[in-house]
Amino acid sequence: MASSKDNTSNHGHAAFGLLRFVVISEFTGEEGDRAAVLQEHLTYQESLEEKGVLFAAGPLLKEDMEMAGIGLIVYRADSLEEAKKLADGDPFHKTGLRDYKIYPWRVNEGSLDLKIRYASGHFELE
Repeated sequence: MASSKDNTSNHGHAAFGLLRFVVISEFTGEEGDRAAVLQEHLTYQESLEEKGVLFAAGPLLKEDMEMAGIGLIVYRADSLEEAKKLADGDPFHKTGLRDYKIYPWRVNEGSLDLKIRYASGHFELE
């Protein structure tokens, strides 16, 4: 089993210290065809996912589970400048329909469990 139990590269703290870049994307008052740009945005996101650059993305929801109009995108990037280039390339941001703020994020706590059953072709992600 692969493990990082002895990881101390996070300033001596045993936590993982994984660096990612979080983008908070919100609609501006700019007029335009959001539906058309949405498809371009999703295609862009899929291309980043295929390249292994997109860690996670999706809309934030309100308490009633309706869309809040805010998108959350997390990139795997080597630097803040690289992450900004990725965000700038998003069709929503290029057209001015959305603006964004970006934050470096050091992931210290949490977990991800993945089970793969080869014979059945089944997987579970928790």
